Amino acid sequence: MGNAQLFLLGSLHLDRHSAPELKKKLSGIRPHVITVEISRFSLSFRNRAMPVWFTVLRRNLCVLPARRRGHPGIRLLARQLRIPWEWAAASAYAAEAGIRCIPVDSGNFARMELPAWHAELLGAENLRMISSEPWFDLEQYFAARRRYARFNLEGNSIPCRTAHPLSYLETPCWQHREHVLARRIHRVAGACGRTAHVGGWTHLMTGTYWKSVADLLEPLRPEKLTVGF
Repeated sequence: MGNAQLFLLGSLHLDRHSAPELKKKLSGIRPHVITVEISRFSLSFRNRAMPVWFTVLRRNLCVLPARRRGHPGIRLLARQLRIPWEWAAASAYAAEAGIRCIPVDSGNFARMELPAWHAELLGAENLRMISSEPWFDLEQYFAARRRYARFNLEGNSIPCRTAHPLSYLETPCWQHREHVLARRIHRVAGACGRTAHVGGWTHLMTGTYWKSVADLLEPLRPEKLTVGF
């Protein structure tokens, strides 16, 4: 892994089948500490709310025809309710290695969104809408997302700002979050040494219209790795 002291690992959210590869890459890096793109609030709230969320999901799915309850969109939604696989895999590796695994996201968006999930995301009307969409193959869905991620990380030109994967950074609150993530990762790396950060692949993009986590951490010369693609 060279002489790098900071490793940025980019993943596909919800692609839980990438967990073994994440553990393998962490074993190769042998970090002193791991940071993950999730907040303490999100972890705490999810652990309390998951039983309620899945109870509400099961109840509201009963209003759908049986054939629509297994819609791939519903299955993706169910994955969204669980503790993200990145945290589960990284924290499991950290426990085995005897190192810390630290949540470094700001939590601002989680505080706004998670408390409303049982009424909005899991509402019967939203489930009807999701299940009425055309059926698709989950493996093909993730394969397409992997191709899209590779295409963008290879530096292919995207002339339209609104179509860019980082276009959400046009919004100041999302820019602020990117800076919070970078600042916290920088602080942990400075205090603990060899650090592996696990987050979404878009944070690895550099040299775009906006400053990503990778851009903001460039003074530390991080090594960028992908997980699952």
